[in-house]
Amino acid sequence: MNRFVRYLGRIAAAVAVAGAVVFASATGSAFADTIPVIQSVSVAGSVSNPSITINGQGFGTIPANTGQPTPYTGLDYGSQLGLSDLSAGWNAGQTDNGVGITVSNYTSSTIEFGLGSYYSAGGFTLATGDQFEVLVKGVTCTGTVGYPTTVACTSDTTTISSSSLTSAFGQDLTLTATVSGTGSTTSIPSGSVSFYDGTTNLGSAALDASGSANLQIDSLSVGSHNIKAIYSGDSIFLPSTSTVLTQVVNKAATSTSLTSNSANVTDGQPVTLAATITVTPPGTSAVAPPTGTVTFTDGGTALGMGTVSTATGVTSASITTMLPPGTGQTIAASYGGDGNFTGSTGTLAESVTYKFGGFLPPASLGKMAQLNQTIPLKFVLYDFGGAVVQNAEAHLLVNGNPAVPQGSANSNDSFSFVNGHYQYQLKLRNQGISADSIVHLTVVLNDGSTHSLTITVR
Repeated sequence: MNRFVRYLGRIAAAVAVAGAVVFASATGSAFADTIPVIQSVSVAGSVSNPSITINGQGFGTIPANTGQPTPYTGLDYGSQLGLSDLSAGWNAGQTDNGVGITVSNYTSSTIEFGLGSYYSAGGFTLATGDQFEVLVKGVTCTGTVGYPTTVACTSDTTTISSSSLTSAFGQDLTLTATVSGTGSTTSIPSGSVSFYDGTTNLGSAALDASGSANLQIDSLSVGSHNIKAIYSGDSIFLPSTSTVLTQVVNKAATSTSLTSNSANVTDGQPVTLAATITVTPPGTSAVAPPTGTVTFTDGGTALGMGTVSTATGVTSASITTMLPPGTGQTIAASYGGDGNFTGSTGTLAESVTYKFGGFLPPASLGKMAQLNQTIPLKFVLYDFGGAVVQNAEAHLLVNGNPAVPQGSANSNDSFSFVNGHYQYQLKLRNQGISADSIVHLTVVLNDGSTHSLTITVR
């Protein structure tokens, strides 16, 4: 058996000639061909008379059988086509000058052969369970013998990854599938990969020169998604499917800003409040804009509700209403969110004042007749439409201090509304005012505004 030298250490050398690949055997002759790919090997027949079929591509041509080399002449058996029983330790091969196996069919994609009479007569067998190896022009494939059996010589593994396993609604994601091929060739898998969300096809992408394919998506709904990549296979590699990747899509955050058509208005003047909802990156509104409603409040008092809509890329809601008097009061707009976006709130300081008609005589003349006299402190308030305001509230400061007793605009206190005349009157009693003194009077209205005058007490 020592004359059948293992051919694994004597695989033909590849020499580049004129852009092609040329295999040169140990005998010195040469033939031009491409590097072959062995995709599968099938074993049929019987232990004593095996039939071997090699499937692949790029096999090119091989010289026909020229007879059994008897006696052995030192030809390089197996440099082009060979079979080894690695478990039993024997080799059978065919060179460009001789034959030791019998080839029944040889094409660029299929080779069928069996053991020739030289081996059958010698009792060489290929037993079930033996490790075998076939060789075609320097490319090998190894497997385990079975009758019948088919061994895959090329295989691939598809993996999938995401640019962000946890994302926000509308966020751009890149799904990457990588197909790694192994087997009788160093070829990189080609073709395309399809990406699926469960059974829904998200799209396909071609493999690049490194065996990777990228798909950009932003359309995944809020929730958990089972993403997988399916490789379609090519002329060398079979289709394969990745494991499932869990992609979690959360609601996108928002921010709300509130504006009005005027920060300072007069009592009774309509004001338009507008809330603008902006999606916070990395979330976007590219797939669908925010929907729902916005509630407008003044403190704890509801002012109204607006429906969210989007026009020219701006998402907003608005109402037109009248606000109660007050300076620097906080108006809030609260977006309630929807299935894709979280809620948010924006605030605005708004001032609503009365039209102050000015102080009237006698106080506006600057003199009083005598101490402790009841002095009409007259002024008139109007609203936006020019109507006289009768239900305002006011407080009086005397020289910067609250009047004694502290009066408010009602008919029972010292500083009282004079019904029917739209004015207030001051009773100067127990105010710490002396004769021949200068008194500074300040009226503080419930809209936050202040109105002052100076009078002389005799």
